[in-house]
Amino acid sequence: MVRNGDVWVSDVFSSVIRYEFQTEMFDTEPQTMLKLIDDLRNGTDVESDPFPPEMQSNSPKQDRKKLPHMFRANSLDAVSAEVAEVLRHHDIGRTKLYPARLLKKNGDLHEGEFFFLNIRELKRGFDPEHSTNVRPGPNPNAGDRGMMPFILDHDQVAVTSDVLEGPDLWLDPTLFRSLFFKGALAKELIAKKLIPGTGTESRAIARCVVVPPA
Repeated sequence: MVRNGDVWVSDVFSSVIRYEFQTEMFDTEPQTMLKLIDDLRNGTDVESDPFPPEMQSNSPKQDRKKLPHMFRANSLDAVSAEVAEVLRHHDIGRTKLYPARLLKKNGDLHEGEFFFLNIRELKRGFDPEHSTNVRPGPNPNAGDRGMMPFILDHDQVAVTSDVLEGPDLWLDPTLFRSLFFKGALAKELIAKKLIPGTGTESRAIARCVVVPPA
């Protein structure tokens, strides 16, 4: 039985504007930073030590507005305290939040409190046969089955009902640049206007089609 609305998908960390920050660790410990970025993409457990103690904006221009609730600080996924609070009300499994100290170009702290997000939960439920407008994955030999649509809309991405088991937030390594939410978590983030829009026709987050397992 097909069910819509139980699972939602977003490419929020790939589609919103990436905010440019600098940290000495990128210069003094480049291999540590590259490993951290790779681990985060693969859902690996990351301790707090590899995260930079603080990051500073590269541009006064980007400091003129308040940072969004979900964004990429260079290559690190960051969320506001408001998003973190919502996540704590749901089952996020082994996913972790680490405080992020983000400075403006002039050294002042950015308004608000922020956290780096280490998503540790992986589920392989993407179903390309029942999906529409998804693109070929960049590395099918490594298990990629697709890439998120250029313009995301409801009911384009299909997942199997297996993903309804377990935590409410997860990565699917078979669908490149995807981030999945169960319905209750997605709807709370939407209701509180915590999912940033992309400024295009693409939805920031969209309902999935849920199909039986193969």
